Amino acid sequence: PTEEGYKGAFQLVTGDSDKVTVDECFGVPIYIDQVEELQNNYSLVNEIGERAGFRLRNEIDKMVLANTVKGTEFQFGDIDETSILRFLVAAKAKLAGDDVEDGDLIAIVDPIVAAYIELKFASSGFSVADATLRNGFAGTAAGFNIFVSNNLPDSEYGEGKVLYVGRRGMIALVMQTEPRMSITPTEDLIGIKMKPYTLFGTGVPTFDAKRFLAAHVAPKDLQTVDSE
Repeated sequence: PTEEGYKGAFQLVTGDSDKVTVDECFGVPIYIDQVEELQNNYSLVNEIGERAGFRLRNEIDKMVLANTVKGTEFQFGDIDETSILRFLVAAKAKLAGDDVEDGDLIAIVDPIVAAYIELKFASSGFSVADATLRNGFAGTAAGFNIFVSNNLPDSEYGEGKVLYVGRRGMIALVMQTEPRMSITPTEDLIGIKMKPYTLFGTGVPTFDAKRFLAAHVAPKDLQTVDSE
């Protein structure tokens, strides 16, 4: 060959030091009267245990989604059925402009925004009604897998929410212990004490914060849309 190998300068690669602090402990202490359970002829332990498990999962969901505000800020403003497609396309363009990899993109939206998406994409099989049976997944729209949640943080710019739009899994969740149940008898009553609890931490690694949007939107009321 007439030319030697590449003689360019080497670049130093540096990294940010990230950590997730496990400091969130949440429990749901419950007392069950076993006499009442016997008279009602059904297992309060099982029923209350299921309810407590839902409370724990819901609390974890709230803490995780509170980190949505740590993404790249994206203010869209008013949103309704007529502008929902423009919002999704604009969000995807913003992600592409920020060099976020295409593929495995999700949008976590509140029920009102989900209703707008359903009105726009119902013919393609999008259904909010089925979302609770599929861990919040309602369908796909404009290249996003859409999930529905009541636990998104409030926007500081109005009465809307901050939506998570971008790569899946950019908010870290560290579970030091899966939800557990401590059951102990009471000394002076005919009953038991149930203490379901969990210990976890959440956070957003520095690099991953650039791979999703904290999308501020202000949805119109659905009744307003229907009356127009």
